[in-house]
Amino acid sequence: MLFLNHKAAADETEFFQAIQVDENDRHKTISEEHEIEGWTRFYFPGRRGKYSDFEWHWYHFSGVSKDEKSEAEGIFQIVGEGKGWAEDDEVSNEFGNFDYLMFADIDYGHEDVFEETKQWLNWFINETEIDGIRLDAVKHIKSSVINDLVNYVRAEFGEDFFFSGRILGTRY
Repeated sequence: MLFLNHKAAADETEFFQAIQVDENDRHKTISEEHEIEGWTRFYFPGRRGKYSDFEWHWYHFSGVSKDEKSEAEGIFQIVGEGKGWAEDDEVSNEFGNFDYLMFADIDYGHEDVFEETKQWLNWFINETEIDGIRLDAVKHIKSSVINDLVNYVRAEFGEDFFFSGRILGTRY
């Protein structure tokens, strides 16, 4: 089972602009834009660039679950050019828009993120010699991204490469 929706256990925090949104309706803003501190820097110092030298930063994510600066917990949507949740028709409509689930929510609208995910999938499949993947939390990822990733993997590893996706709930 692969989780391609979010990342946790970052190496460092970073400062960036965000707005807090209502946990029950992600379309409702409950704060002004302000600077927060979130766990969004992933650089894997123990790896020293082995496998990938890609470094994840705040701009590779669409939201986080805590502002370390104020110690406030909730859903903080990252603000910036090209930022925002996925389009409503591409993710579950639970809670208004269920793009955000937990931790640091991966922003597949960022081209570097999509390319790194393809590189990682290529490495993972070659390393493990698997012939299928179960994707978890797919209702939180843009359906077009899932489609593009499936097409990419099948182009690289064959049309018979198996995929399944887990969706809990009935409001998709």
